Amino acid sequence: MPKALCWLVSALAVVTLACGGGRITIPPLETKPTPTVPASYVSFTDPVGLFSISYPREWKVEFSSLNIPRKDATNIVETILASKRSGSYLGGAVILFATLPSSGRDYSASINIHASSASKEPLDKQMEDELNQIAKFQDRRIHKVAKIPIDGRESIFRDVEEGFPNLRYIEVDVPDSNILWTLYCYIWSPPFKENTLKTCESVLRTFRILQ
Repeated sequence: MPKALCWLVSALAVVTLACGGGRITIPPLETKPTPTVPASYVSFTDPVGLFSISYPREWKVEFSSLNIPRKDATNIVETILASKRSGSYLGGAVILFATLPSSGRDYSASINIHASSASKEPLDKQMEDELNQIAKFQDRRIHKVAKIPIDGRESIFRDVEEGFPNLRYIEVDVPDSNILWTLYCYIWSPPFKENTLKTCESVLRTFRILQ
């Protein structure tokens, strides 16, 4: 399991295999403009004012960290901000953010926002190593890898499917000084509908770092 979009990426934003050993590499940064936030979306900003993200208004928002009380989730965001300002180590914090309501067999999606200390290793190299480890598993399929702008930052995007459990997830890593933000959209169980995948991508692309 890894560390716990209405627009298609450009033609460059695909899995690139090196000719020699079939190693996955990160493609160049996509050059098209950052998409605007859909007019139908509503915006959420955490109580500390550290980040914001927009989402469809029918989504259910739960600002918490693994279902702990909102007060404690706010404390976690304050810890992330203090770590940014001081450059101190941040072990890792997960903020469970939102879920798409499910109806019948239209399985729900859920958004997680994760913050941890950034590695000294370049992000491209770090993500390439992780993707090549994923590619070794026969029950996992990497649908797409791209480098995209999120809030003006060169961020790594990937779309991965796992056979057990039946899971599809879109993951984006966003560098922020000594912090690495990792945004997930999980879609549990097939069928993985194209419109749900596009919505996941569009939500993750609205992420903004405010301070």
